[in-house]
Amino acid sequence: MYVYVDETGNTGENLFDDDQPFFVTAALITKTNFDVLQRRAVGRVAASIGVDELHAAELGVARLNQVALELLSIIKSCDARIFVSRVEKKYLATTKIIDTVFDSYENPSVPWHVYNFKHLRILMLFKLAQYVFNEDLVRRFWESLMCRSDNLASQLFADACRDTLPRLGGLPDARSREITHAAFSWAAENPCEISVHSDTKRSRYGHLPNVVAFLNLMDGVELQSDRWGRAVKTITHDRQSQFEKTLTYWHEILSNADPRPIEWPGVPKHRLRKVSGSKFVISNAKESAGIQIIDVIMWLFQRLNRGDDIGYECTVLMQHVLSKGYKSDFSFRGVYDQFEKEMLPIMEAEMSEEQLQRGREMVQMFNERQDFPDLHLQAAARIFGRSE
Repeated sequence: MYVYVDETGNTGENLFDDDQPFFVTAALITKTNFDVLQRRAVGRVAASIGVDELHAAELGVARLNQVALELLSIIKSCDARIFVSRVEKKYLATTKIIDTVFDSYENPSVPWHVYNFKHLRILMLFKLAQYVFNEDLVRRFWESLMCRSDNLASQLFADACRDTLPRLGGLPDARSREITHAAFSWAAENPCEISVHSDTKRSRYGHLPNVVAFLNLMDGVELQSDRWGRAVKTITHDRQSQFEKTLTYWHEILSNADPRPIEWPGVPKHRLRKVSGSKFVISNAKESAGIQIIDVIMWLFQRLNRGDDIGYECTVLMQHVLSKGYKSDFSFRGVYDQFEKEMLPIMEAEMSEEQLQRGREMVQMFNERQDFPDLHLQAAARIFGRSE
């Protein structure tokens, strides 16, 4: 299986550029080597409109419509699949507050289940986003994560926590007010106990949408590998000099993680190892027909999301692509829609007294032993390929 990846919307550490609110990375996935088998076909398409290679932003809608049906024919001939990973930058910045303040392994005031049960964590995020956080607070927390100085990072973080406390009264329920007040108070008083500062560029880059989108994309590639029953042989990524080393590093981590599934309370079993045995290659559009195709698809995808007209032929192309595609939407809207889909049947169902009692017992168990440090160590070991 072969994968060709491109990305758009890079603003580096600035997550608050209103002109580029999303970072998107997308993959063309084929069973055979697209670059070898389709290079000449894609070259002929480019030549027919007077260019050496396809760059959607340079060609524009008019010229893309001239060749869209030919590109559709090429995509159909190799039964290609598309995976799109989208990250809303302001949503990502908000999740980083939750991950920093509410991690019960570092902040002992937070009940274990409040953070480590995914749906409870998401629910807390949306409550805080709606009733407490404003853009100024989110920016200040983000600045503390990006700060190069350890002492200044802790100071910025503690100040942001303290300035959050007076706003917590806006939360709609008493238990949320109690939990969040304890969490932000403890973090404000003990900022050096919280993992805020990143002492290397690679660590800071790990917070950025480029890496988050890439990791979500690898999940999608792994799912397609399972569907086809084929191992991933090569992942060819468009050249991005700023993040090449970081993406190469994360590919190595994922492809060599322990293959055994992680069992976490309240979460289905999942494997940390992805795209095992694959080779990660940095290339460019001139060298890769696959990157040219995914560049076109991603550019049209972005225009569709904005509600822009892409013309008839490009619409036909994208209808096919989307019918054969999958996506990860790490955004307020995308995560909320998935959360509602998963939780609404549970929230609307009748609860027996036996189920309620079992829930009370679980909450008591988590409150009595909220850290579960063995699980954190197990997960860390398996990410980095250690079995002990």
